[in-house]
Amino acid sequence: MKPSSRTTGIVCVVALLLAGWALQGTGAAWAAEGGHEGGLINLDKSLIVQVVNFLILLLILQRLLYKPLLAKLQERTAAIQKALEEAQAARAEAARQQEENAARLRAAQAEAAAIRAQALKEAAEEQKRLVAAARAESQRLIDTARAQMEADVRRARDDLRRETVELAFITAIQLLPPKQRAVLILRDVLGWSAKEAAEALGDSVAAVTSSLQRARMSLERTRAQVSTPGAQERALVKRFMTAWEAVDVDGLVALLTDDALMTMPPERMRIAGASAIGDFFGSVPNDGRLDEIRLVPTSANLQPALAAYSQGDDGKHRPYGLMVLQIESDLIAGIVGFPDPWLFEQCGLPPELT
Repeated sequence: MKPSSRTTGIVCVVALLLAGWALQGTGAAWAAEGGHEGGLINLDKSLIVQVVNFLILLLILQRLLYKPLLAKLQERTAAIQKALEEAQAARAEAARQQEENAARLRAAQAEAAAIRAQALKEAAEEQKRLVAAARAESQRLIDTARAQMEADVRRARDDLRRETVELAFITAIQLLPPKQRAVLILRDVLGWSAKEAAEALGDSVAAVTSSLQRARMSLERTRAQVSTPGAQERALVKRFMTAWEAVDVDGLVALLTDDALMTMPPERMRIAGASAIGDFFGSVPNDGRLDEIRLVPTSANLQPALAAYSQGDDGKHRPYGLMVLQIESDLIAGIVGFPDPWLFEQCGLPPELT
């Protein structure tokens, strides 16, 4: 193995020291042999040799120990400095990366905030649009429903008014005296003048005018008696139908006032009194078999009415007659019968029941 330079240097130093000690011993021997003068000379030489050896030793030590240590120290210092510079550079790079990341994060946050604000704005606008559309649609539906309801109400009122006028007119005409009936039809229905009506009837204009006035007054009195059916009246009609279906004549009589009146225009028939009307129901309609006559509640002349359907041989029930009820104090005070199937169609009733 090749010795290191440091080992070689130590060996050289030891050899020089040994050589210096040897020279020192030789000088001392020379001084002992040569006398005082020669000894001083030799002593001076020995001192010089020792100084030279010391200097040489210092030089050798400096060369062998100090310079390598200094070089290593400088090398390590340079390495540390380089490491510090690299650490500072890495720190600076990390700081730069951190700043860039922070900048990107701030940009991303700003973009996210902008997107969120835009989304909220669009959502608010969409909500406003939907609310406005819903309100508009609701208002349109409400307006449509209101218009439809108003139209239905007007139609119902017109139908009711037409039905009331027609049936009241028919009722009143059938109850009027013949002359007033003829004058009323000629003047108010056909639109004839008083002179034309007088010539057709062979009477004077004054007499025709007077008959027309009395006929109109009778119509007004008939219309004034008309009222709208209420809950109590409907309940009374229901009880009447129940007694009718059970062929309970006594029950029917109990629902009539004592002085109840039953008429059937244009016939002159007049049945006065609850008992007499009960006898009529128990013997005349289908020979008293009331259970073969089905009643359907309706209204006519703004009053409760009952449409009667009689059972035929084929099992079907067909129009038999219409009874308009006049109610007073929760009892039936009058019954006006119309044995005319044509009125069923006018009142919107079915032509038959199965």
